[in-house]
Amino acid sequence: SRCDPALQGLLYSNIVLTGGSAQFPGIVERIMAELRPMVPDHLHVGVTLADEPGMHAWKGAAEWAATQEFQSKRVVTKSEYDEGGTDYCFDKFSKW
Repeated sequence: SRCDPALQGLLYSNIVLTGGSAQFPGIVERIMAELRPMVPDHLHVGVTLADEPGMHAWKGAAEWAATQEFQSKRVVTKSEYDEGGTDYCFDKFSKW
C-alpha cells in the first residue's frame, strides 16, 4: 500500500522468482495462488521463473559490477582505503 498506485499493476505483473528455492516444484503456481487473493481484482498477477534461477541474482550483480558506474562510484581501492580508512568509506557510501 506504500507503493504509488500507478506502479502497482506494473509490479504485480512482473514478478520474477530467483534463487535456489525458486526451483521447488510448483512454486510458480503456489505464489500465484497465494498472491491472487491479496491483489485487487482489476490487476494482473504475473509470476515467472528466471532462466537459471540459482544463478540469476549472481549474474545480475556481476553485470552491474562490470559497469563504469559501479567501478567509479561503488568501489574503494586499496590506496583510497589506505589514505582515508573507514571515514573515506563512510563518506563515499553514505551518498547512495
